[in-house]
Amino acid sequence: MHPAIAFLDFRPAKPPSPVRRGILMSAILATAALAMAAPAKTIESPHTLTPKIENLERAAARPGFANLRPGLTQLQSSGPSVFSPRRAKLDDMSIAYGAYISGDYITALRIIEPLAEKGDLRAQYILGYMHENGHVANQDFALAAKWYRMAAEQGDAISEISLGLLYEHGKGVAKDFAEAAKLYRSAADRGSARAHYRLGVMYRFGQGVPQDLVMAHVHFNIAATGFTVLPARVDRESVARDMTTVQLELARQIAREWLTLHPPVFVREPAGNILE
Repeated sequence: MHPAIAFLDFRPAKPPSPVRRGILMSAILATAALAMAAPAKTIESPHTLTPKIENLERAAARPGFANLRPGLTQLQSSGPSVFSPRRAKLDDMSIAYGAYISGDYITALRIIEPLAEKGDLRAQYILGYMHENGHVANQDFALAAKWYRMAAEQGDAISEISLGLLYEHGKGVAKDFAEAAKLYRSAADRGSARAHYRLGVMYRFGQGVPQDLVMAHVHFNIAATGFTVLPARVDRESVARDMTTVQLELARQIAREWLTLHPPVFVREPAGNILE
């Protein structure tokens, strides 16, 4: 039995996590940077290294960002030579993220954009997010859609949801509920609680899919098994009030079967897209 099945319908509400946006990304990057340690093959001058350390120091000092500390310690103790070609990409992403959360968008953009151009899906998502929120120059939904699409095509669930929101609201792309639903469904199949929630909304109101309270309940129910701040539990109960006993049992059965066949619902979700 899938471990989440036991929580369908009656899992107690969990308070929203205090962890700030993107902390999972920083933890992965910092841990990976240490795991990829290798003898140094290239030299970085103090002129370029110092501002990178300063950016990471400011970021690591913020509450909730202690996971950046290992990467900072590595930089501080490395002296004039720190990176091998194999490690450079990971270190650059850590530094770019440190600059971004410190508000140094220019430095973050300078590092992230070349990585995005080379196909790094993490960089593509962050670049899309920066364009969507006006952290590059002016807010540009079309460019946000471009970068989200590139990452989504590589199978990134976060970018699929972000692009789906643009289609749902007609920002930077023509409004297309069917395309939004397609993207949400793909992200849901990868285990995104937020994607399940968006699908639940679309089935509830018949946007891009036929109106279907059973399927709305299914997706709200699955979303509610994830540790998410989304109002999935509230909407699930709201939909249930308009359903018959037979419909409710069918919806619960479908949700149980889905959880048996698919990956666990996880928390890695878009960081506060402004459209939702």
